[in-house]
Amino acid sequence: MSEGDDPSGPWPQVEIASVPGADETPQALARASSAISAASGVTELLSQLTRHARAAVGTRQAVASLTQGDDLSQRIAVVSLDPAYAEWAGYREPTDGSGIYAEVVRSGRPMRLTQEELVRHPAWRGFGEARDRHPPMRGWLAAPLVARDGSNLGLIQLSDRAAGLFTTDDEARLLQLTYLASAGLERIWQEEALREERDQARTLIDAMRDGVMVTDRDGRIVRVSPSFCVMTGFAETELLGALPPFDFWPPEWTAELFGTSEAVRDGGAQEFDLVLMTAEGVRFPVLASAAPHRESGGIVTIVKDITVRRSREENLRKSREDLANAQRIAHLGSWTYDVGARASEWSEEVFRIVGIPPTDGPVDIDVFWSHVPPAEHKAIRDALDLAISTGAPYRVEHRVVRPDGEERVVLEQAELEHDAQGRPSRLMGTVLDITAQRRAENAAREQSRRIEKLAEDRGRLVADALNAEDRARQRIAEALHDDVLQDLLVARQDIAEAIGAEGPSERLDTALEGITRAAARLRESVGELHPVTLTHGGLGAAVQAVAEHSARRGDFATRVLVEPEGAGTHDRLLMALVREALANIERHAGAAQVEILITCGPGAVELVVQDDGRGMGPGREQEALREGHIGLASARERVRALDGTLTVDSAPGRGTRLAVSLPLPG
Repeated sequence: MSEGDDPSGPWPQVEIASVPGADETPQALARASSAISAASGVTELLSQLTRHARAAVGTRQAVASLTQGDDLSQRIAVVSLDPAYAEWAGYREPTDGSGIYAEVVRSGRPMRLTQEELVRHPAWRGFGEARDRHPPMRGWLAAPLVARDGSNLGLIQLSDRAAGLFTTDDEARLLQLTYLASAGLERIWQEEALREERDQARTLIDAMRDGVMVTDRDGRIVRVSPSFCVMTGFAETELLGALPPFDFWPPEWTAELFGTSEAVRDGGAQEFDLVLMTAEGVRFPVLASAAPHRESGGIVTIVKDITVRRSREENLRKSREDLANAQRIAHLGSWTYDVGARASEWSEEVFRIVGIPPTDGPVDIDVFWSHVPPAEHKAIRDALDLAISTGAPYRVEHRVVRPDGEERVVLEQAELEHDAQGRPSRLMGTVLDITAQRRAENAAREQSRRIEKLAEDRGRLVADALNAEDRARQRIAEALHDDVLQDLLVARQDIAEAIGAEGPSERLDTALEGITRAAARLRESVGELHPVTLTHGGLGAAVQAVAEHSARRGDFATRVLVEPEGAGTHDRLLMALVREALANIERHAGAAQVEILITCGPGAVELVVQDDGRGMGPGREQEALREGHIGLASARERVRALDGTLTVDSAPGRGTRLAVSLPLPG
């Protein structure tokens, strides 16, 4: 026996293997249920548990252990590692019951921690002197294996999730796997105990250490063993010489007593499941092995009290019920398909999914086809034929129509088994009811479409509003420039001429200075509302004018480059974006140098505004929006309305770079 084959051995079974990434929950649970249900031993079951837990959650480490004492300390049974951890395959350190895993074992509840939370947890003690030899931990998710009576069977621990932190969905998946594994462990142990009990019964009978009773040709008891007397509670003197029906034989079974005796005399050695009765009238089940005694013509009967066995059989039955309940909770049924007989064996959950009452024995394949829409028969037959002919995994999603007309969506998958001659013999598979998942996915897609439509409408409304604002600003600016500003300039000229004609006057000088200042401020306001140079001088001159004006107020130097090819299509929006960016730089950046570039690339106009100011940290843009500063958000909406892109790259101490791409007409 190699290391790890025996779960009671001193060292765990170590598996170094890659597993698929995290699957969808239905796929992972379906495969795990099939593998765990098919496991014939504890080590094999724990191996399947660790392997499928890694696949379901997407981790590189999994450790399964079994409880080994009243202190709930754990003996590691199976270790599954990604090839990246191959150098730790020889790690051998026994547990002492003091690790953080003991919290999960004692509480009977799962625990999920990040690596930082794990290290800070008061129950975490590292690995002591073995920490340099233990595989490194990267987060931790653990769940207990709990028996039907609530006692602890063991534990599974996962670490090093392939992507991100462990989630509540990971915890739910692992818990469902532990439900299946716990039921499977109890089933295996019950089956092993039952097999051991039967083997022991045969040994004891051969050694005649169970109750022994010998009768003569007339059925009179001529000899009994002390163990038989202890079993029945009758003294040897009370039994010797007794004729049937015996005091330990229930009165209503008298006919059976004579029937079994005749069956042994006529047919030779036989076994009987009987019920005997103690001297106090207590009934108990026994296994009676009877054979004719050739010399005397009587019968030798070896009797074994099977009260414990019956109890274990009842426990096994309950374990199977627990497995059926686990399948019902997971909406996951299991089935086998005999290729030669064209018949299936279904678990109770399969009948429940199909909506028909359970039946004993094989289910004809035509029963299955009668509940599948005809339009889907070909796809299922093709998948079956491919699996049987090539051994490829059988996996197909289809509908099931119940007798009441309700449709369910199921996912079936199975693997092919071969007989001793290598011929396809049967498929072992599972069927998972995914109706709720598919309905939720359809609802989510519909909701997503509605959200996208609302977002598109919102973008168009915001863009229209902002464009209307630009047009209003232009109209106001033109009105101020053409009317008010021109009137002020005329008034200033008239006063200047009056001063020249009448000579110096302090009041006229003061009026001239006031009108000059008002004209200058009005010209600046008109420029901010809508640069007149954009209309008369083009995009380049307008950007240069706005940049110089902003640079004077913000005390920074500017460099402006506007390619002629970039002008003409999106001039107003580009001016609005430049003005918004410069306003933010003036107020917040503390920059010394600002660069503005407008270029024409393949099919798009590109704008870049780069400063060397203090920059901003992550989340600042959303924080500004919550504070009511909507300038950048509005700019994004206007750009998005034209199918363009706007990105902001900034970090504290590294300045800010705003980049915009606006598509040109096709």
